[in-house]
Parts: sequence; structure tokens; C-alpha cells
Amino acid sequence: MKTTNTKHIQSNKPPMMPCGIDNYHELITHRNTENSAYLFVDKTMFIKTLLDAGDKTTLITRPRRFGKTLTLSMVQHFLASEVNGLQTKGIFKGLKISQYLETMKKQGQYPVIFLTLKEAKGKNFEEIYGNIKTAITDLYHLHRYLQSSNKLYPDQKNKFQKILNEQADEKDYKTSLHFLSQLLYDHTGKKAYILLDEYVRQEVTRKKYLCSFKTS
Repeated sequence: MKTTNTKHIQSNKPPMMPCGIDNYHELITHRNTENSAYLFVDKTMFIKTLLDAGDKTTLITRPRRFGKTLTLSMVQHFLASEVNGLQTKGIFKGLKISQYLETMKKQGQYPVIFLTLKEAKGKNFEEIYGNIKTAITDLYHLHRYLQSSNKLYPDQKNKFQKILNEQADEKDYKTSLHFLSQLLYDHTGKKAYILLDEYVRQEVTRKKYLCSFKTS
């Protein structure tokens, strides 16, 4: 596993705008690279606000290109101990949130489900549904370590494998996030945080097809 040193390297070059960067680890990594430092605004206090609120559900409503995906990625990197094979320990060192020790005790302590529906689009229902299945399959692939867990039952692992192979039925896909969160709870003993990105896109698409059907 790789770790990240978050000590900010001073550079004489002007910082670059992080256009198209929506992964927190990538932003931090480039920020700490002398030859390619990105402009960085410390928004880590949002994490403290989110955790202190203690709400079961939080809806972030902002215009497009407002940094919602990057913010969710930041939250993911704070809560999870590892993201895409990279440890998150130390990644918030020197940032504003690191001054709050009680909050920092929660860093890397939770299972996290991060699902983006950014690419789940299409010209018809079948195409959209297929892309959503692919997004869920990719999500399950990130948690394939659950297949070797000694805390899960064989039937749970069989259902997990069906979804992983895109062989599950529609009902299984409808409940796939709830099912995965249950597996993570059984495996870790902790409730998972679910971060859902770009879900509004699917609602807008659904309404568009309904309108087309009604006016045809």
C-alpha cells in the first residue's frame, strides 16, 4: 500500500487551476509536487461540519462545476482508511481539520461506499439501465475483498458474486447499495457511509423520457 506525504512544497511557479480534477488524492499529490502544484483551497472544515451535524442524510445542492464531486472525494478520503489501494493516513496533515483532534480520531475509521452515476446515461432506458449496472459492478469490484471474509454467509457471497458478474436480477440491483452496506457492517462491525454522486442526472433523464412518452 502507498502512503501520501501532504507537506506542501513551495514553488516559484504560479499554481495551476485544477480543472477536471475530481479526486482528492490526485489534487493533494499534485499540490505537493514541485513541478506541478495545483491551486488548493482548504475546505476540510466541511468534514467537521458534516460529522458534527450527525444527520442521517445530507443533500448537497450546488450548480454544475461547483466542486461537489471533489468535495465528496475529500469526505471519502477522510472517512476511509484506504481508497483505490492508497492509504489515507496522513493525507490531512497540516490542513485546517487537523487542528480538531476529536474529529481526527474518526479519520480512516469507517467503511465507505462511493458511487458516481456520472457515466450512467444513454439514449433509452435499456442503455441507461445497462450503464447503471456497470457502475454498480465497478463499485462491487472495489469491495471484492468481502468474498474472502469469514464473517459473511455463503448465500451473501453468492449474491455478491452475481452482482459482480452482472448476472443478478433487477430486484438485486435495486437493493444493491443496501446489500453492500449490510455486508460491510457484517464484515467490519461499523455502519457504512454512502456517498452518491450525480444521482440527480438520472432523475432528470427519467422525467425527460416520461415527458416524451406523454406528448407522443
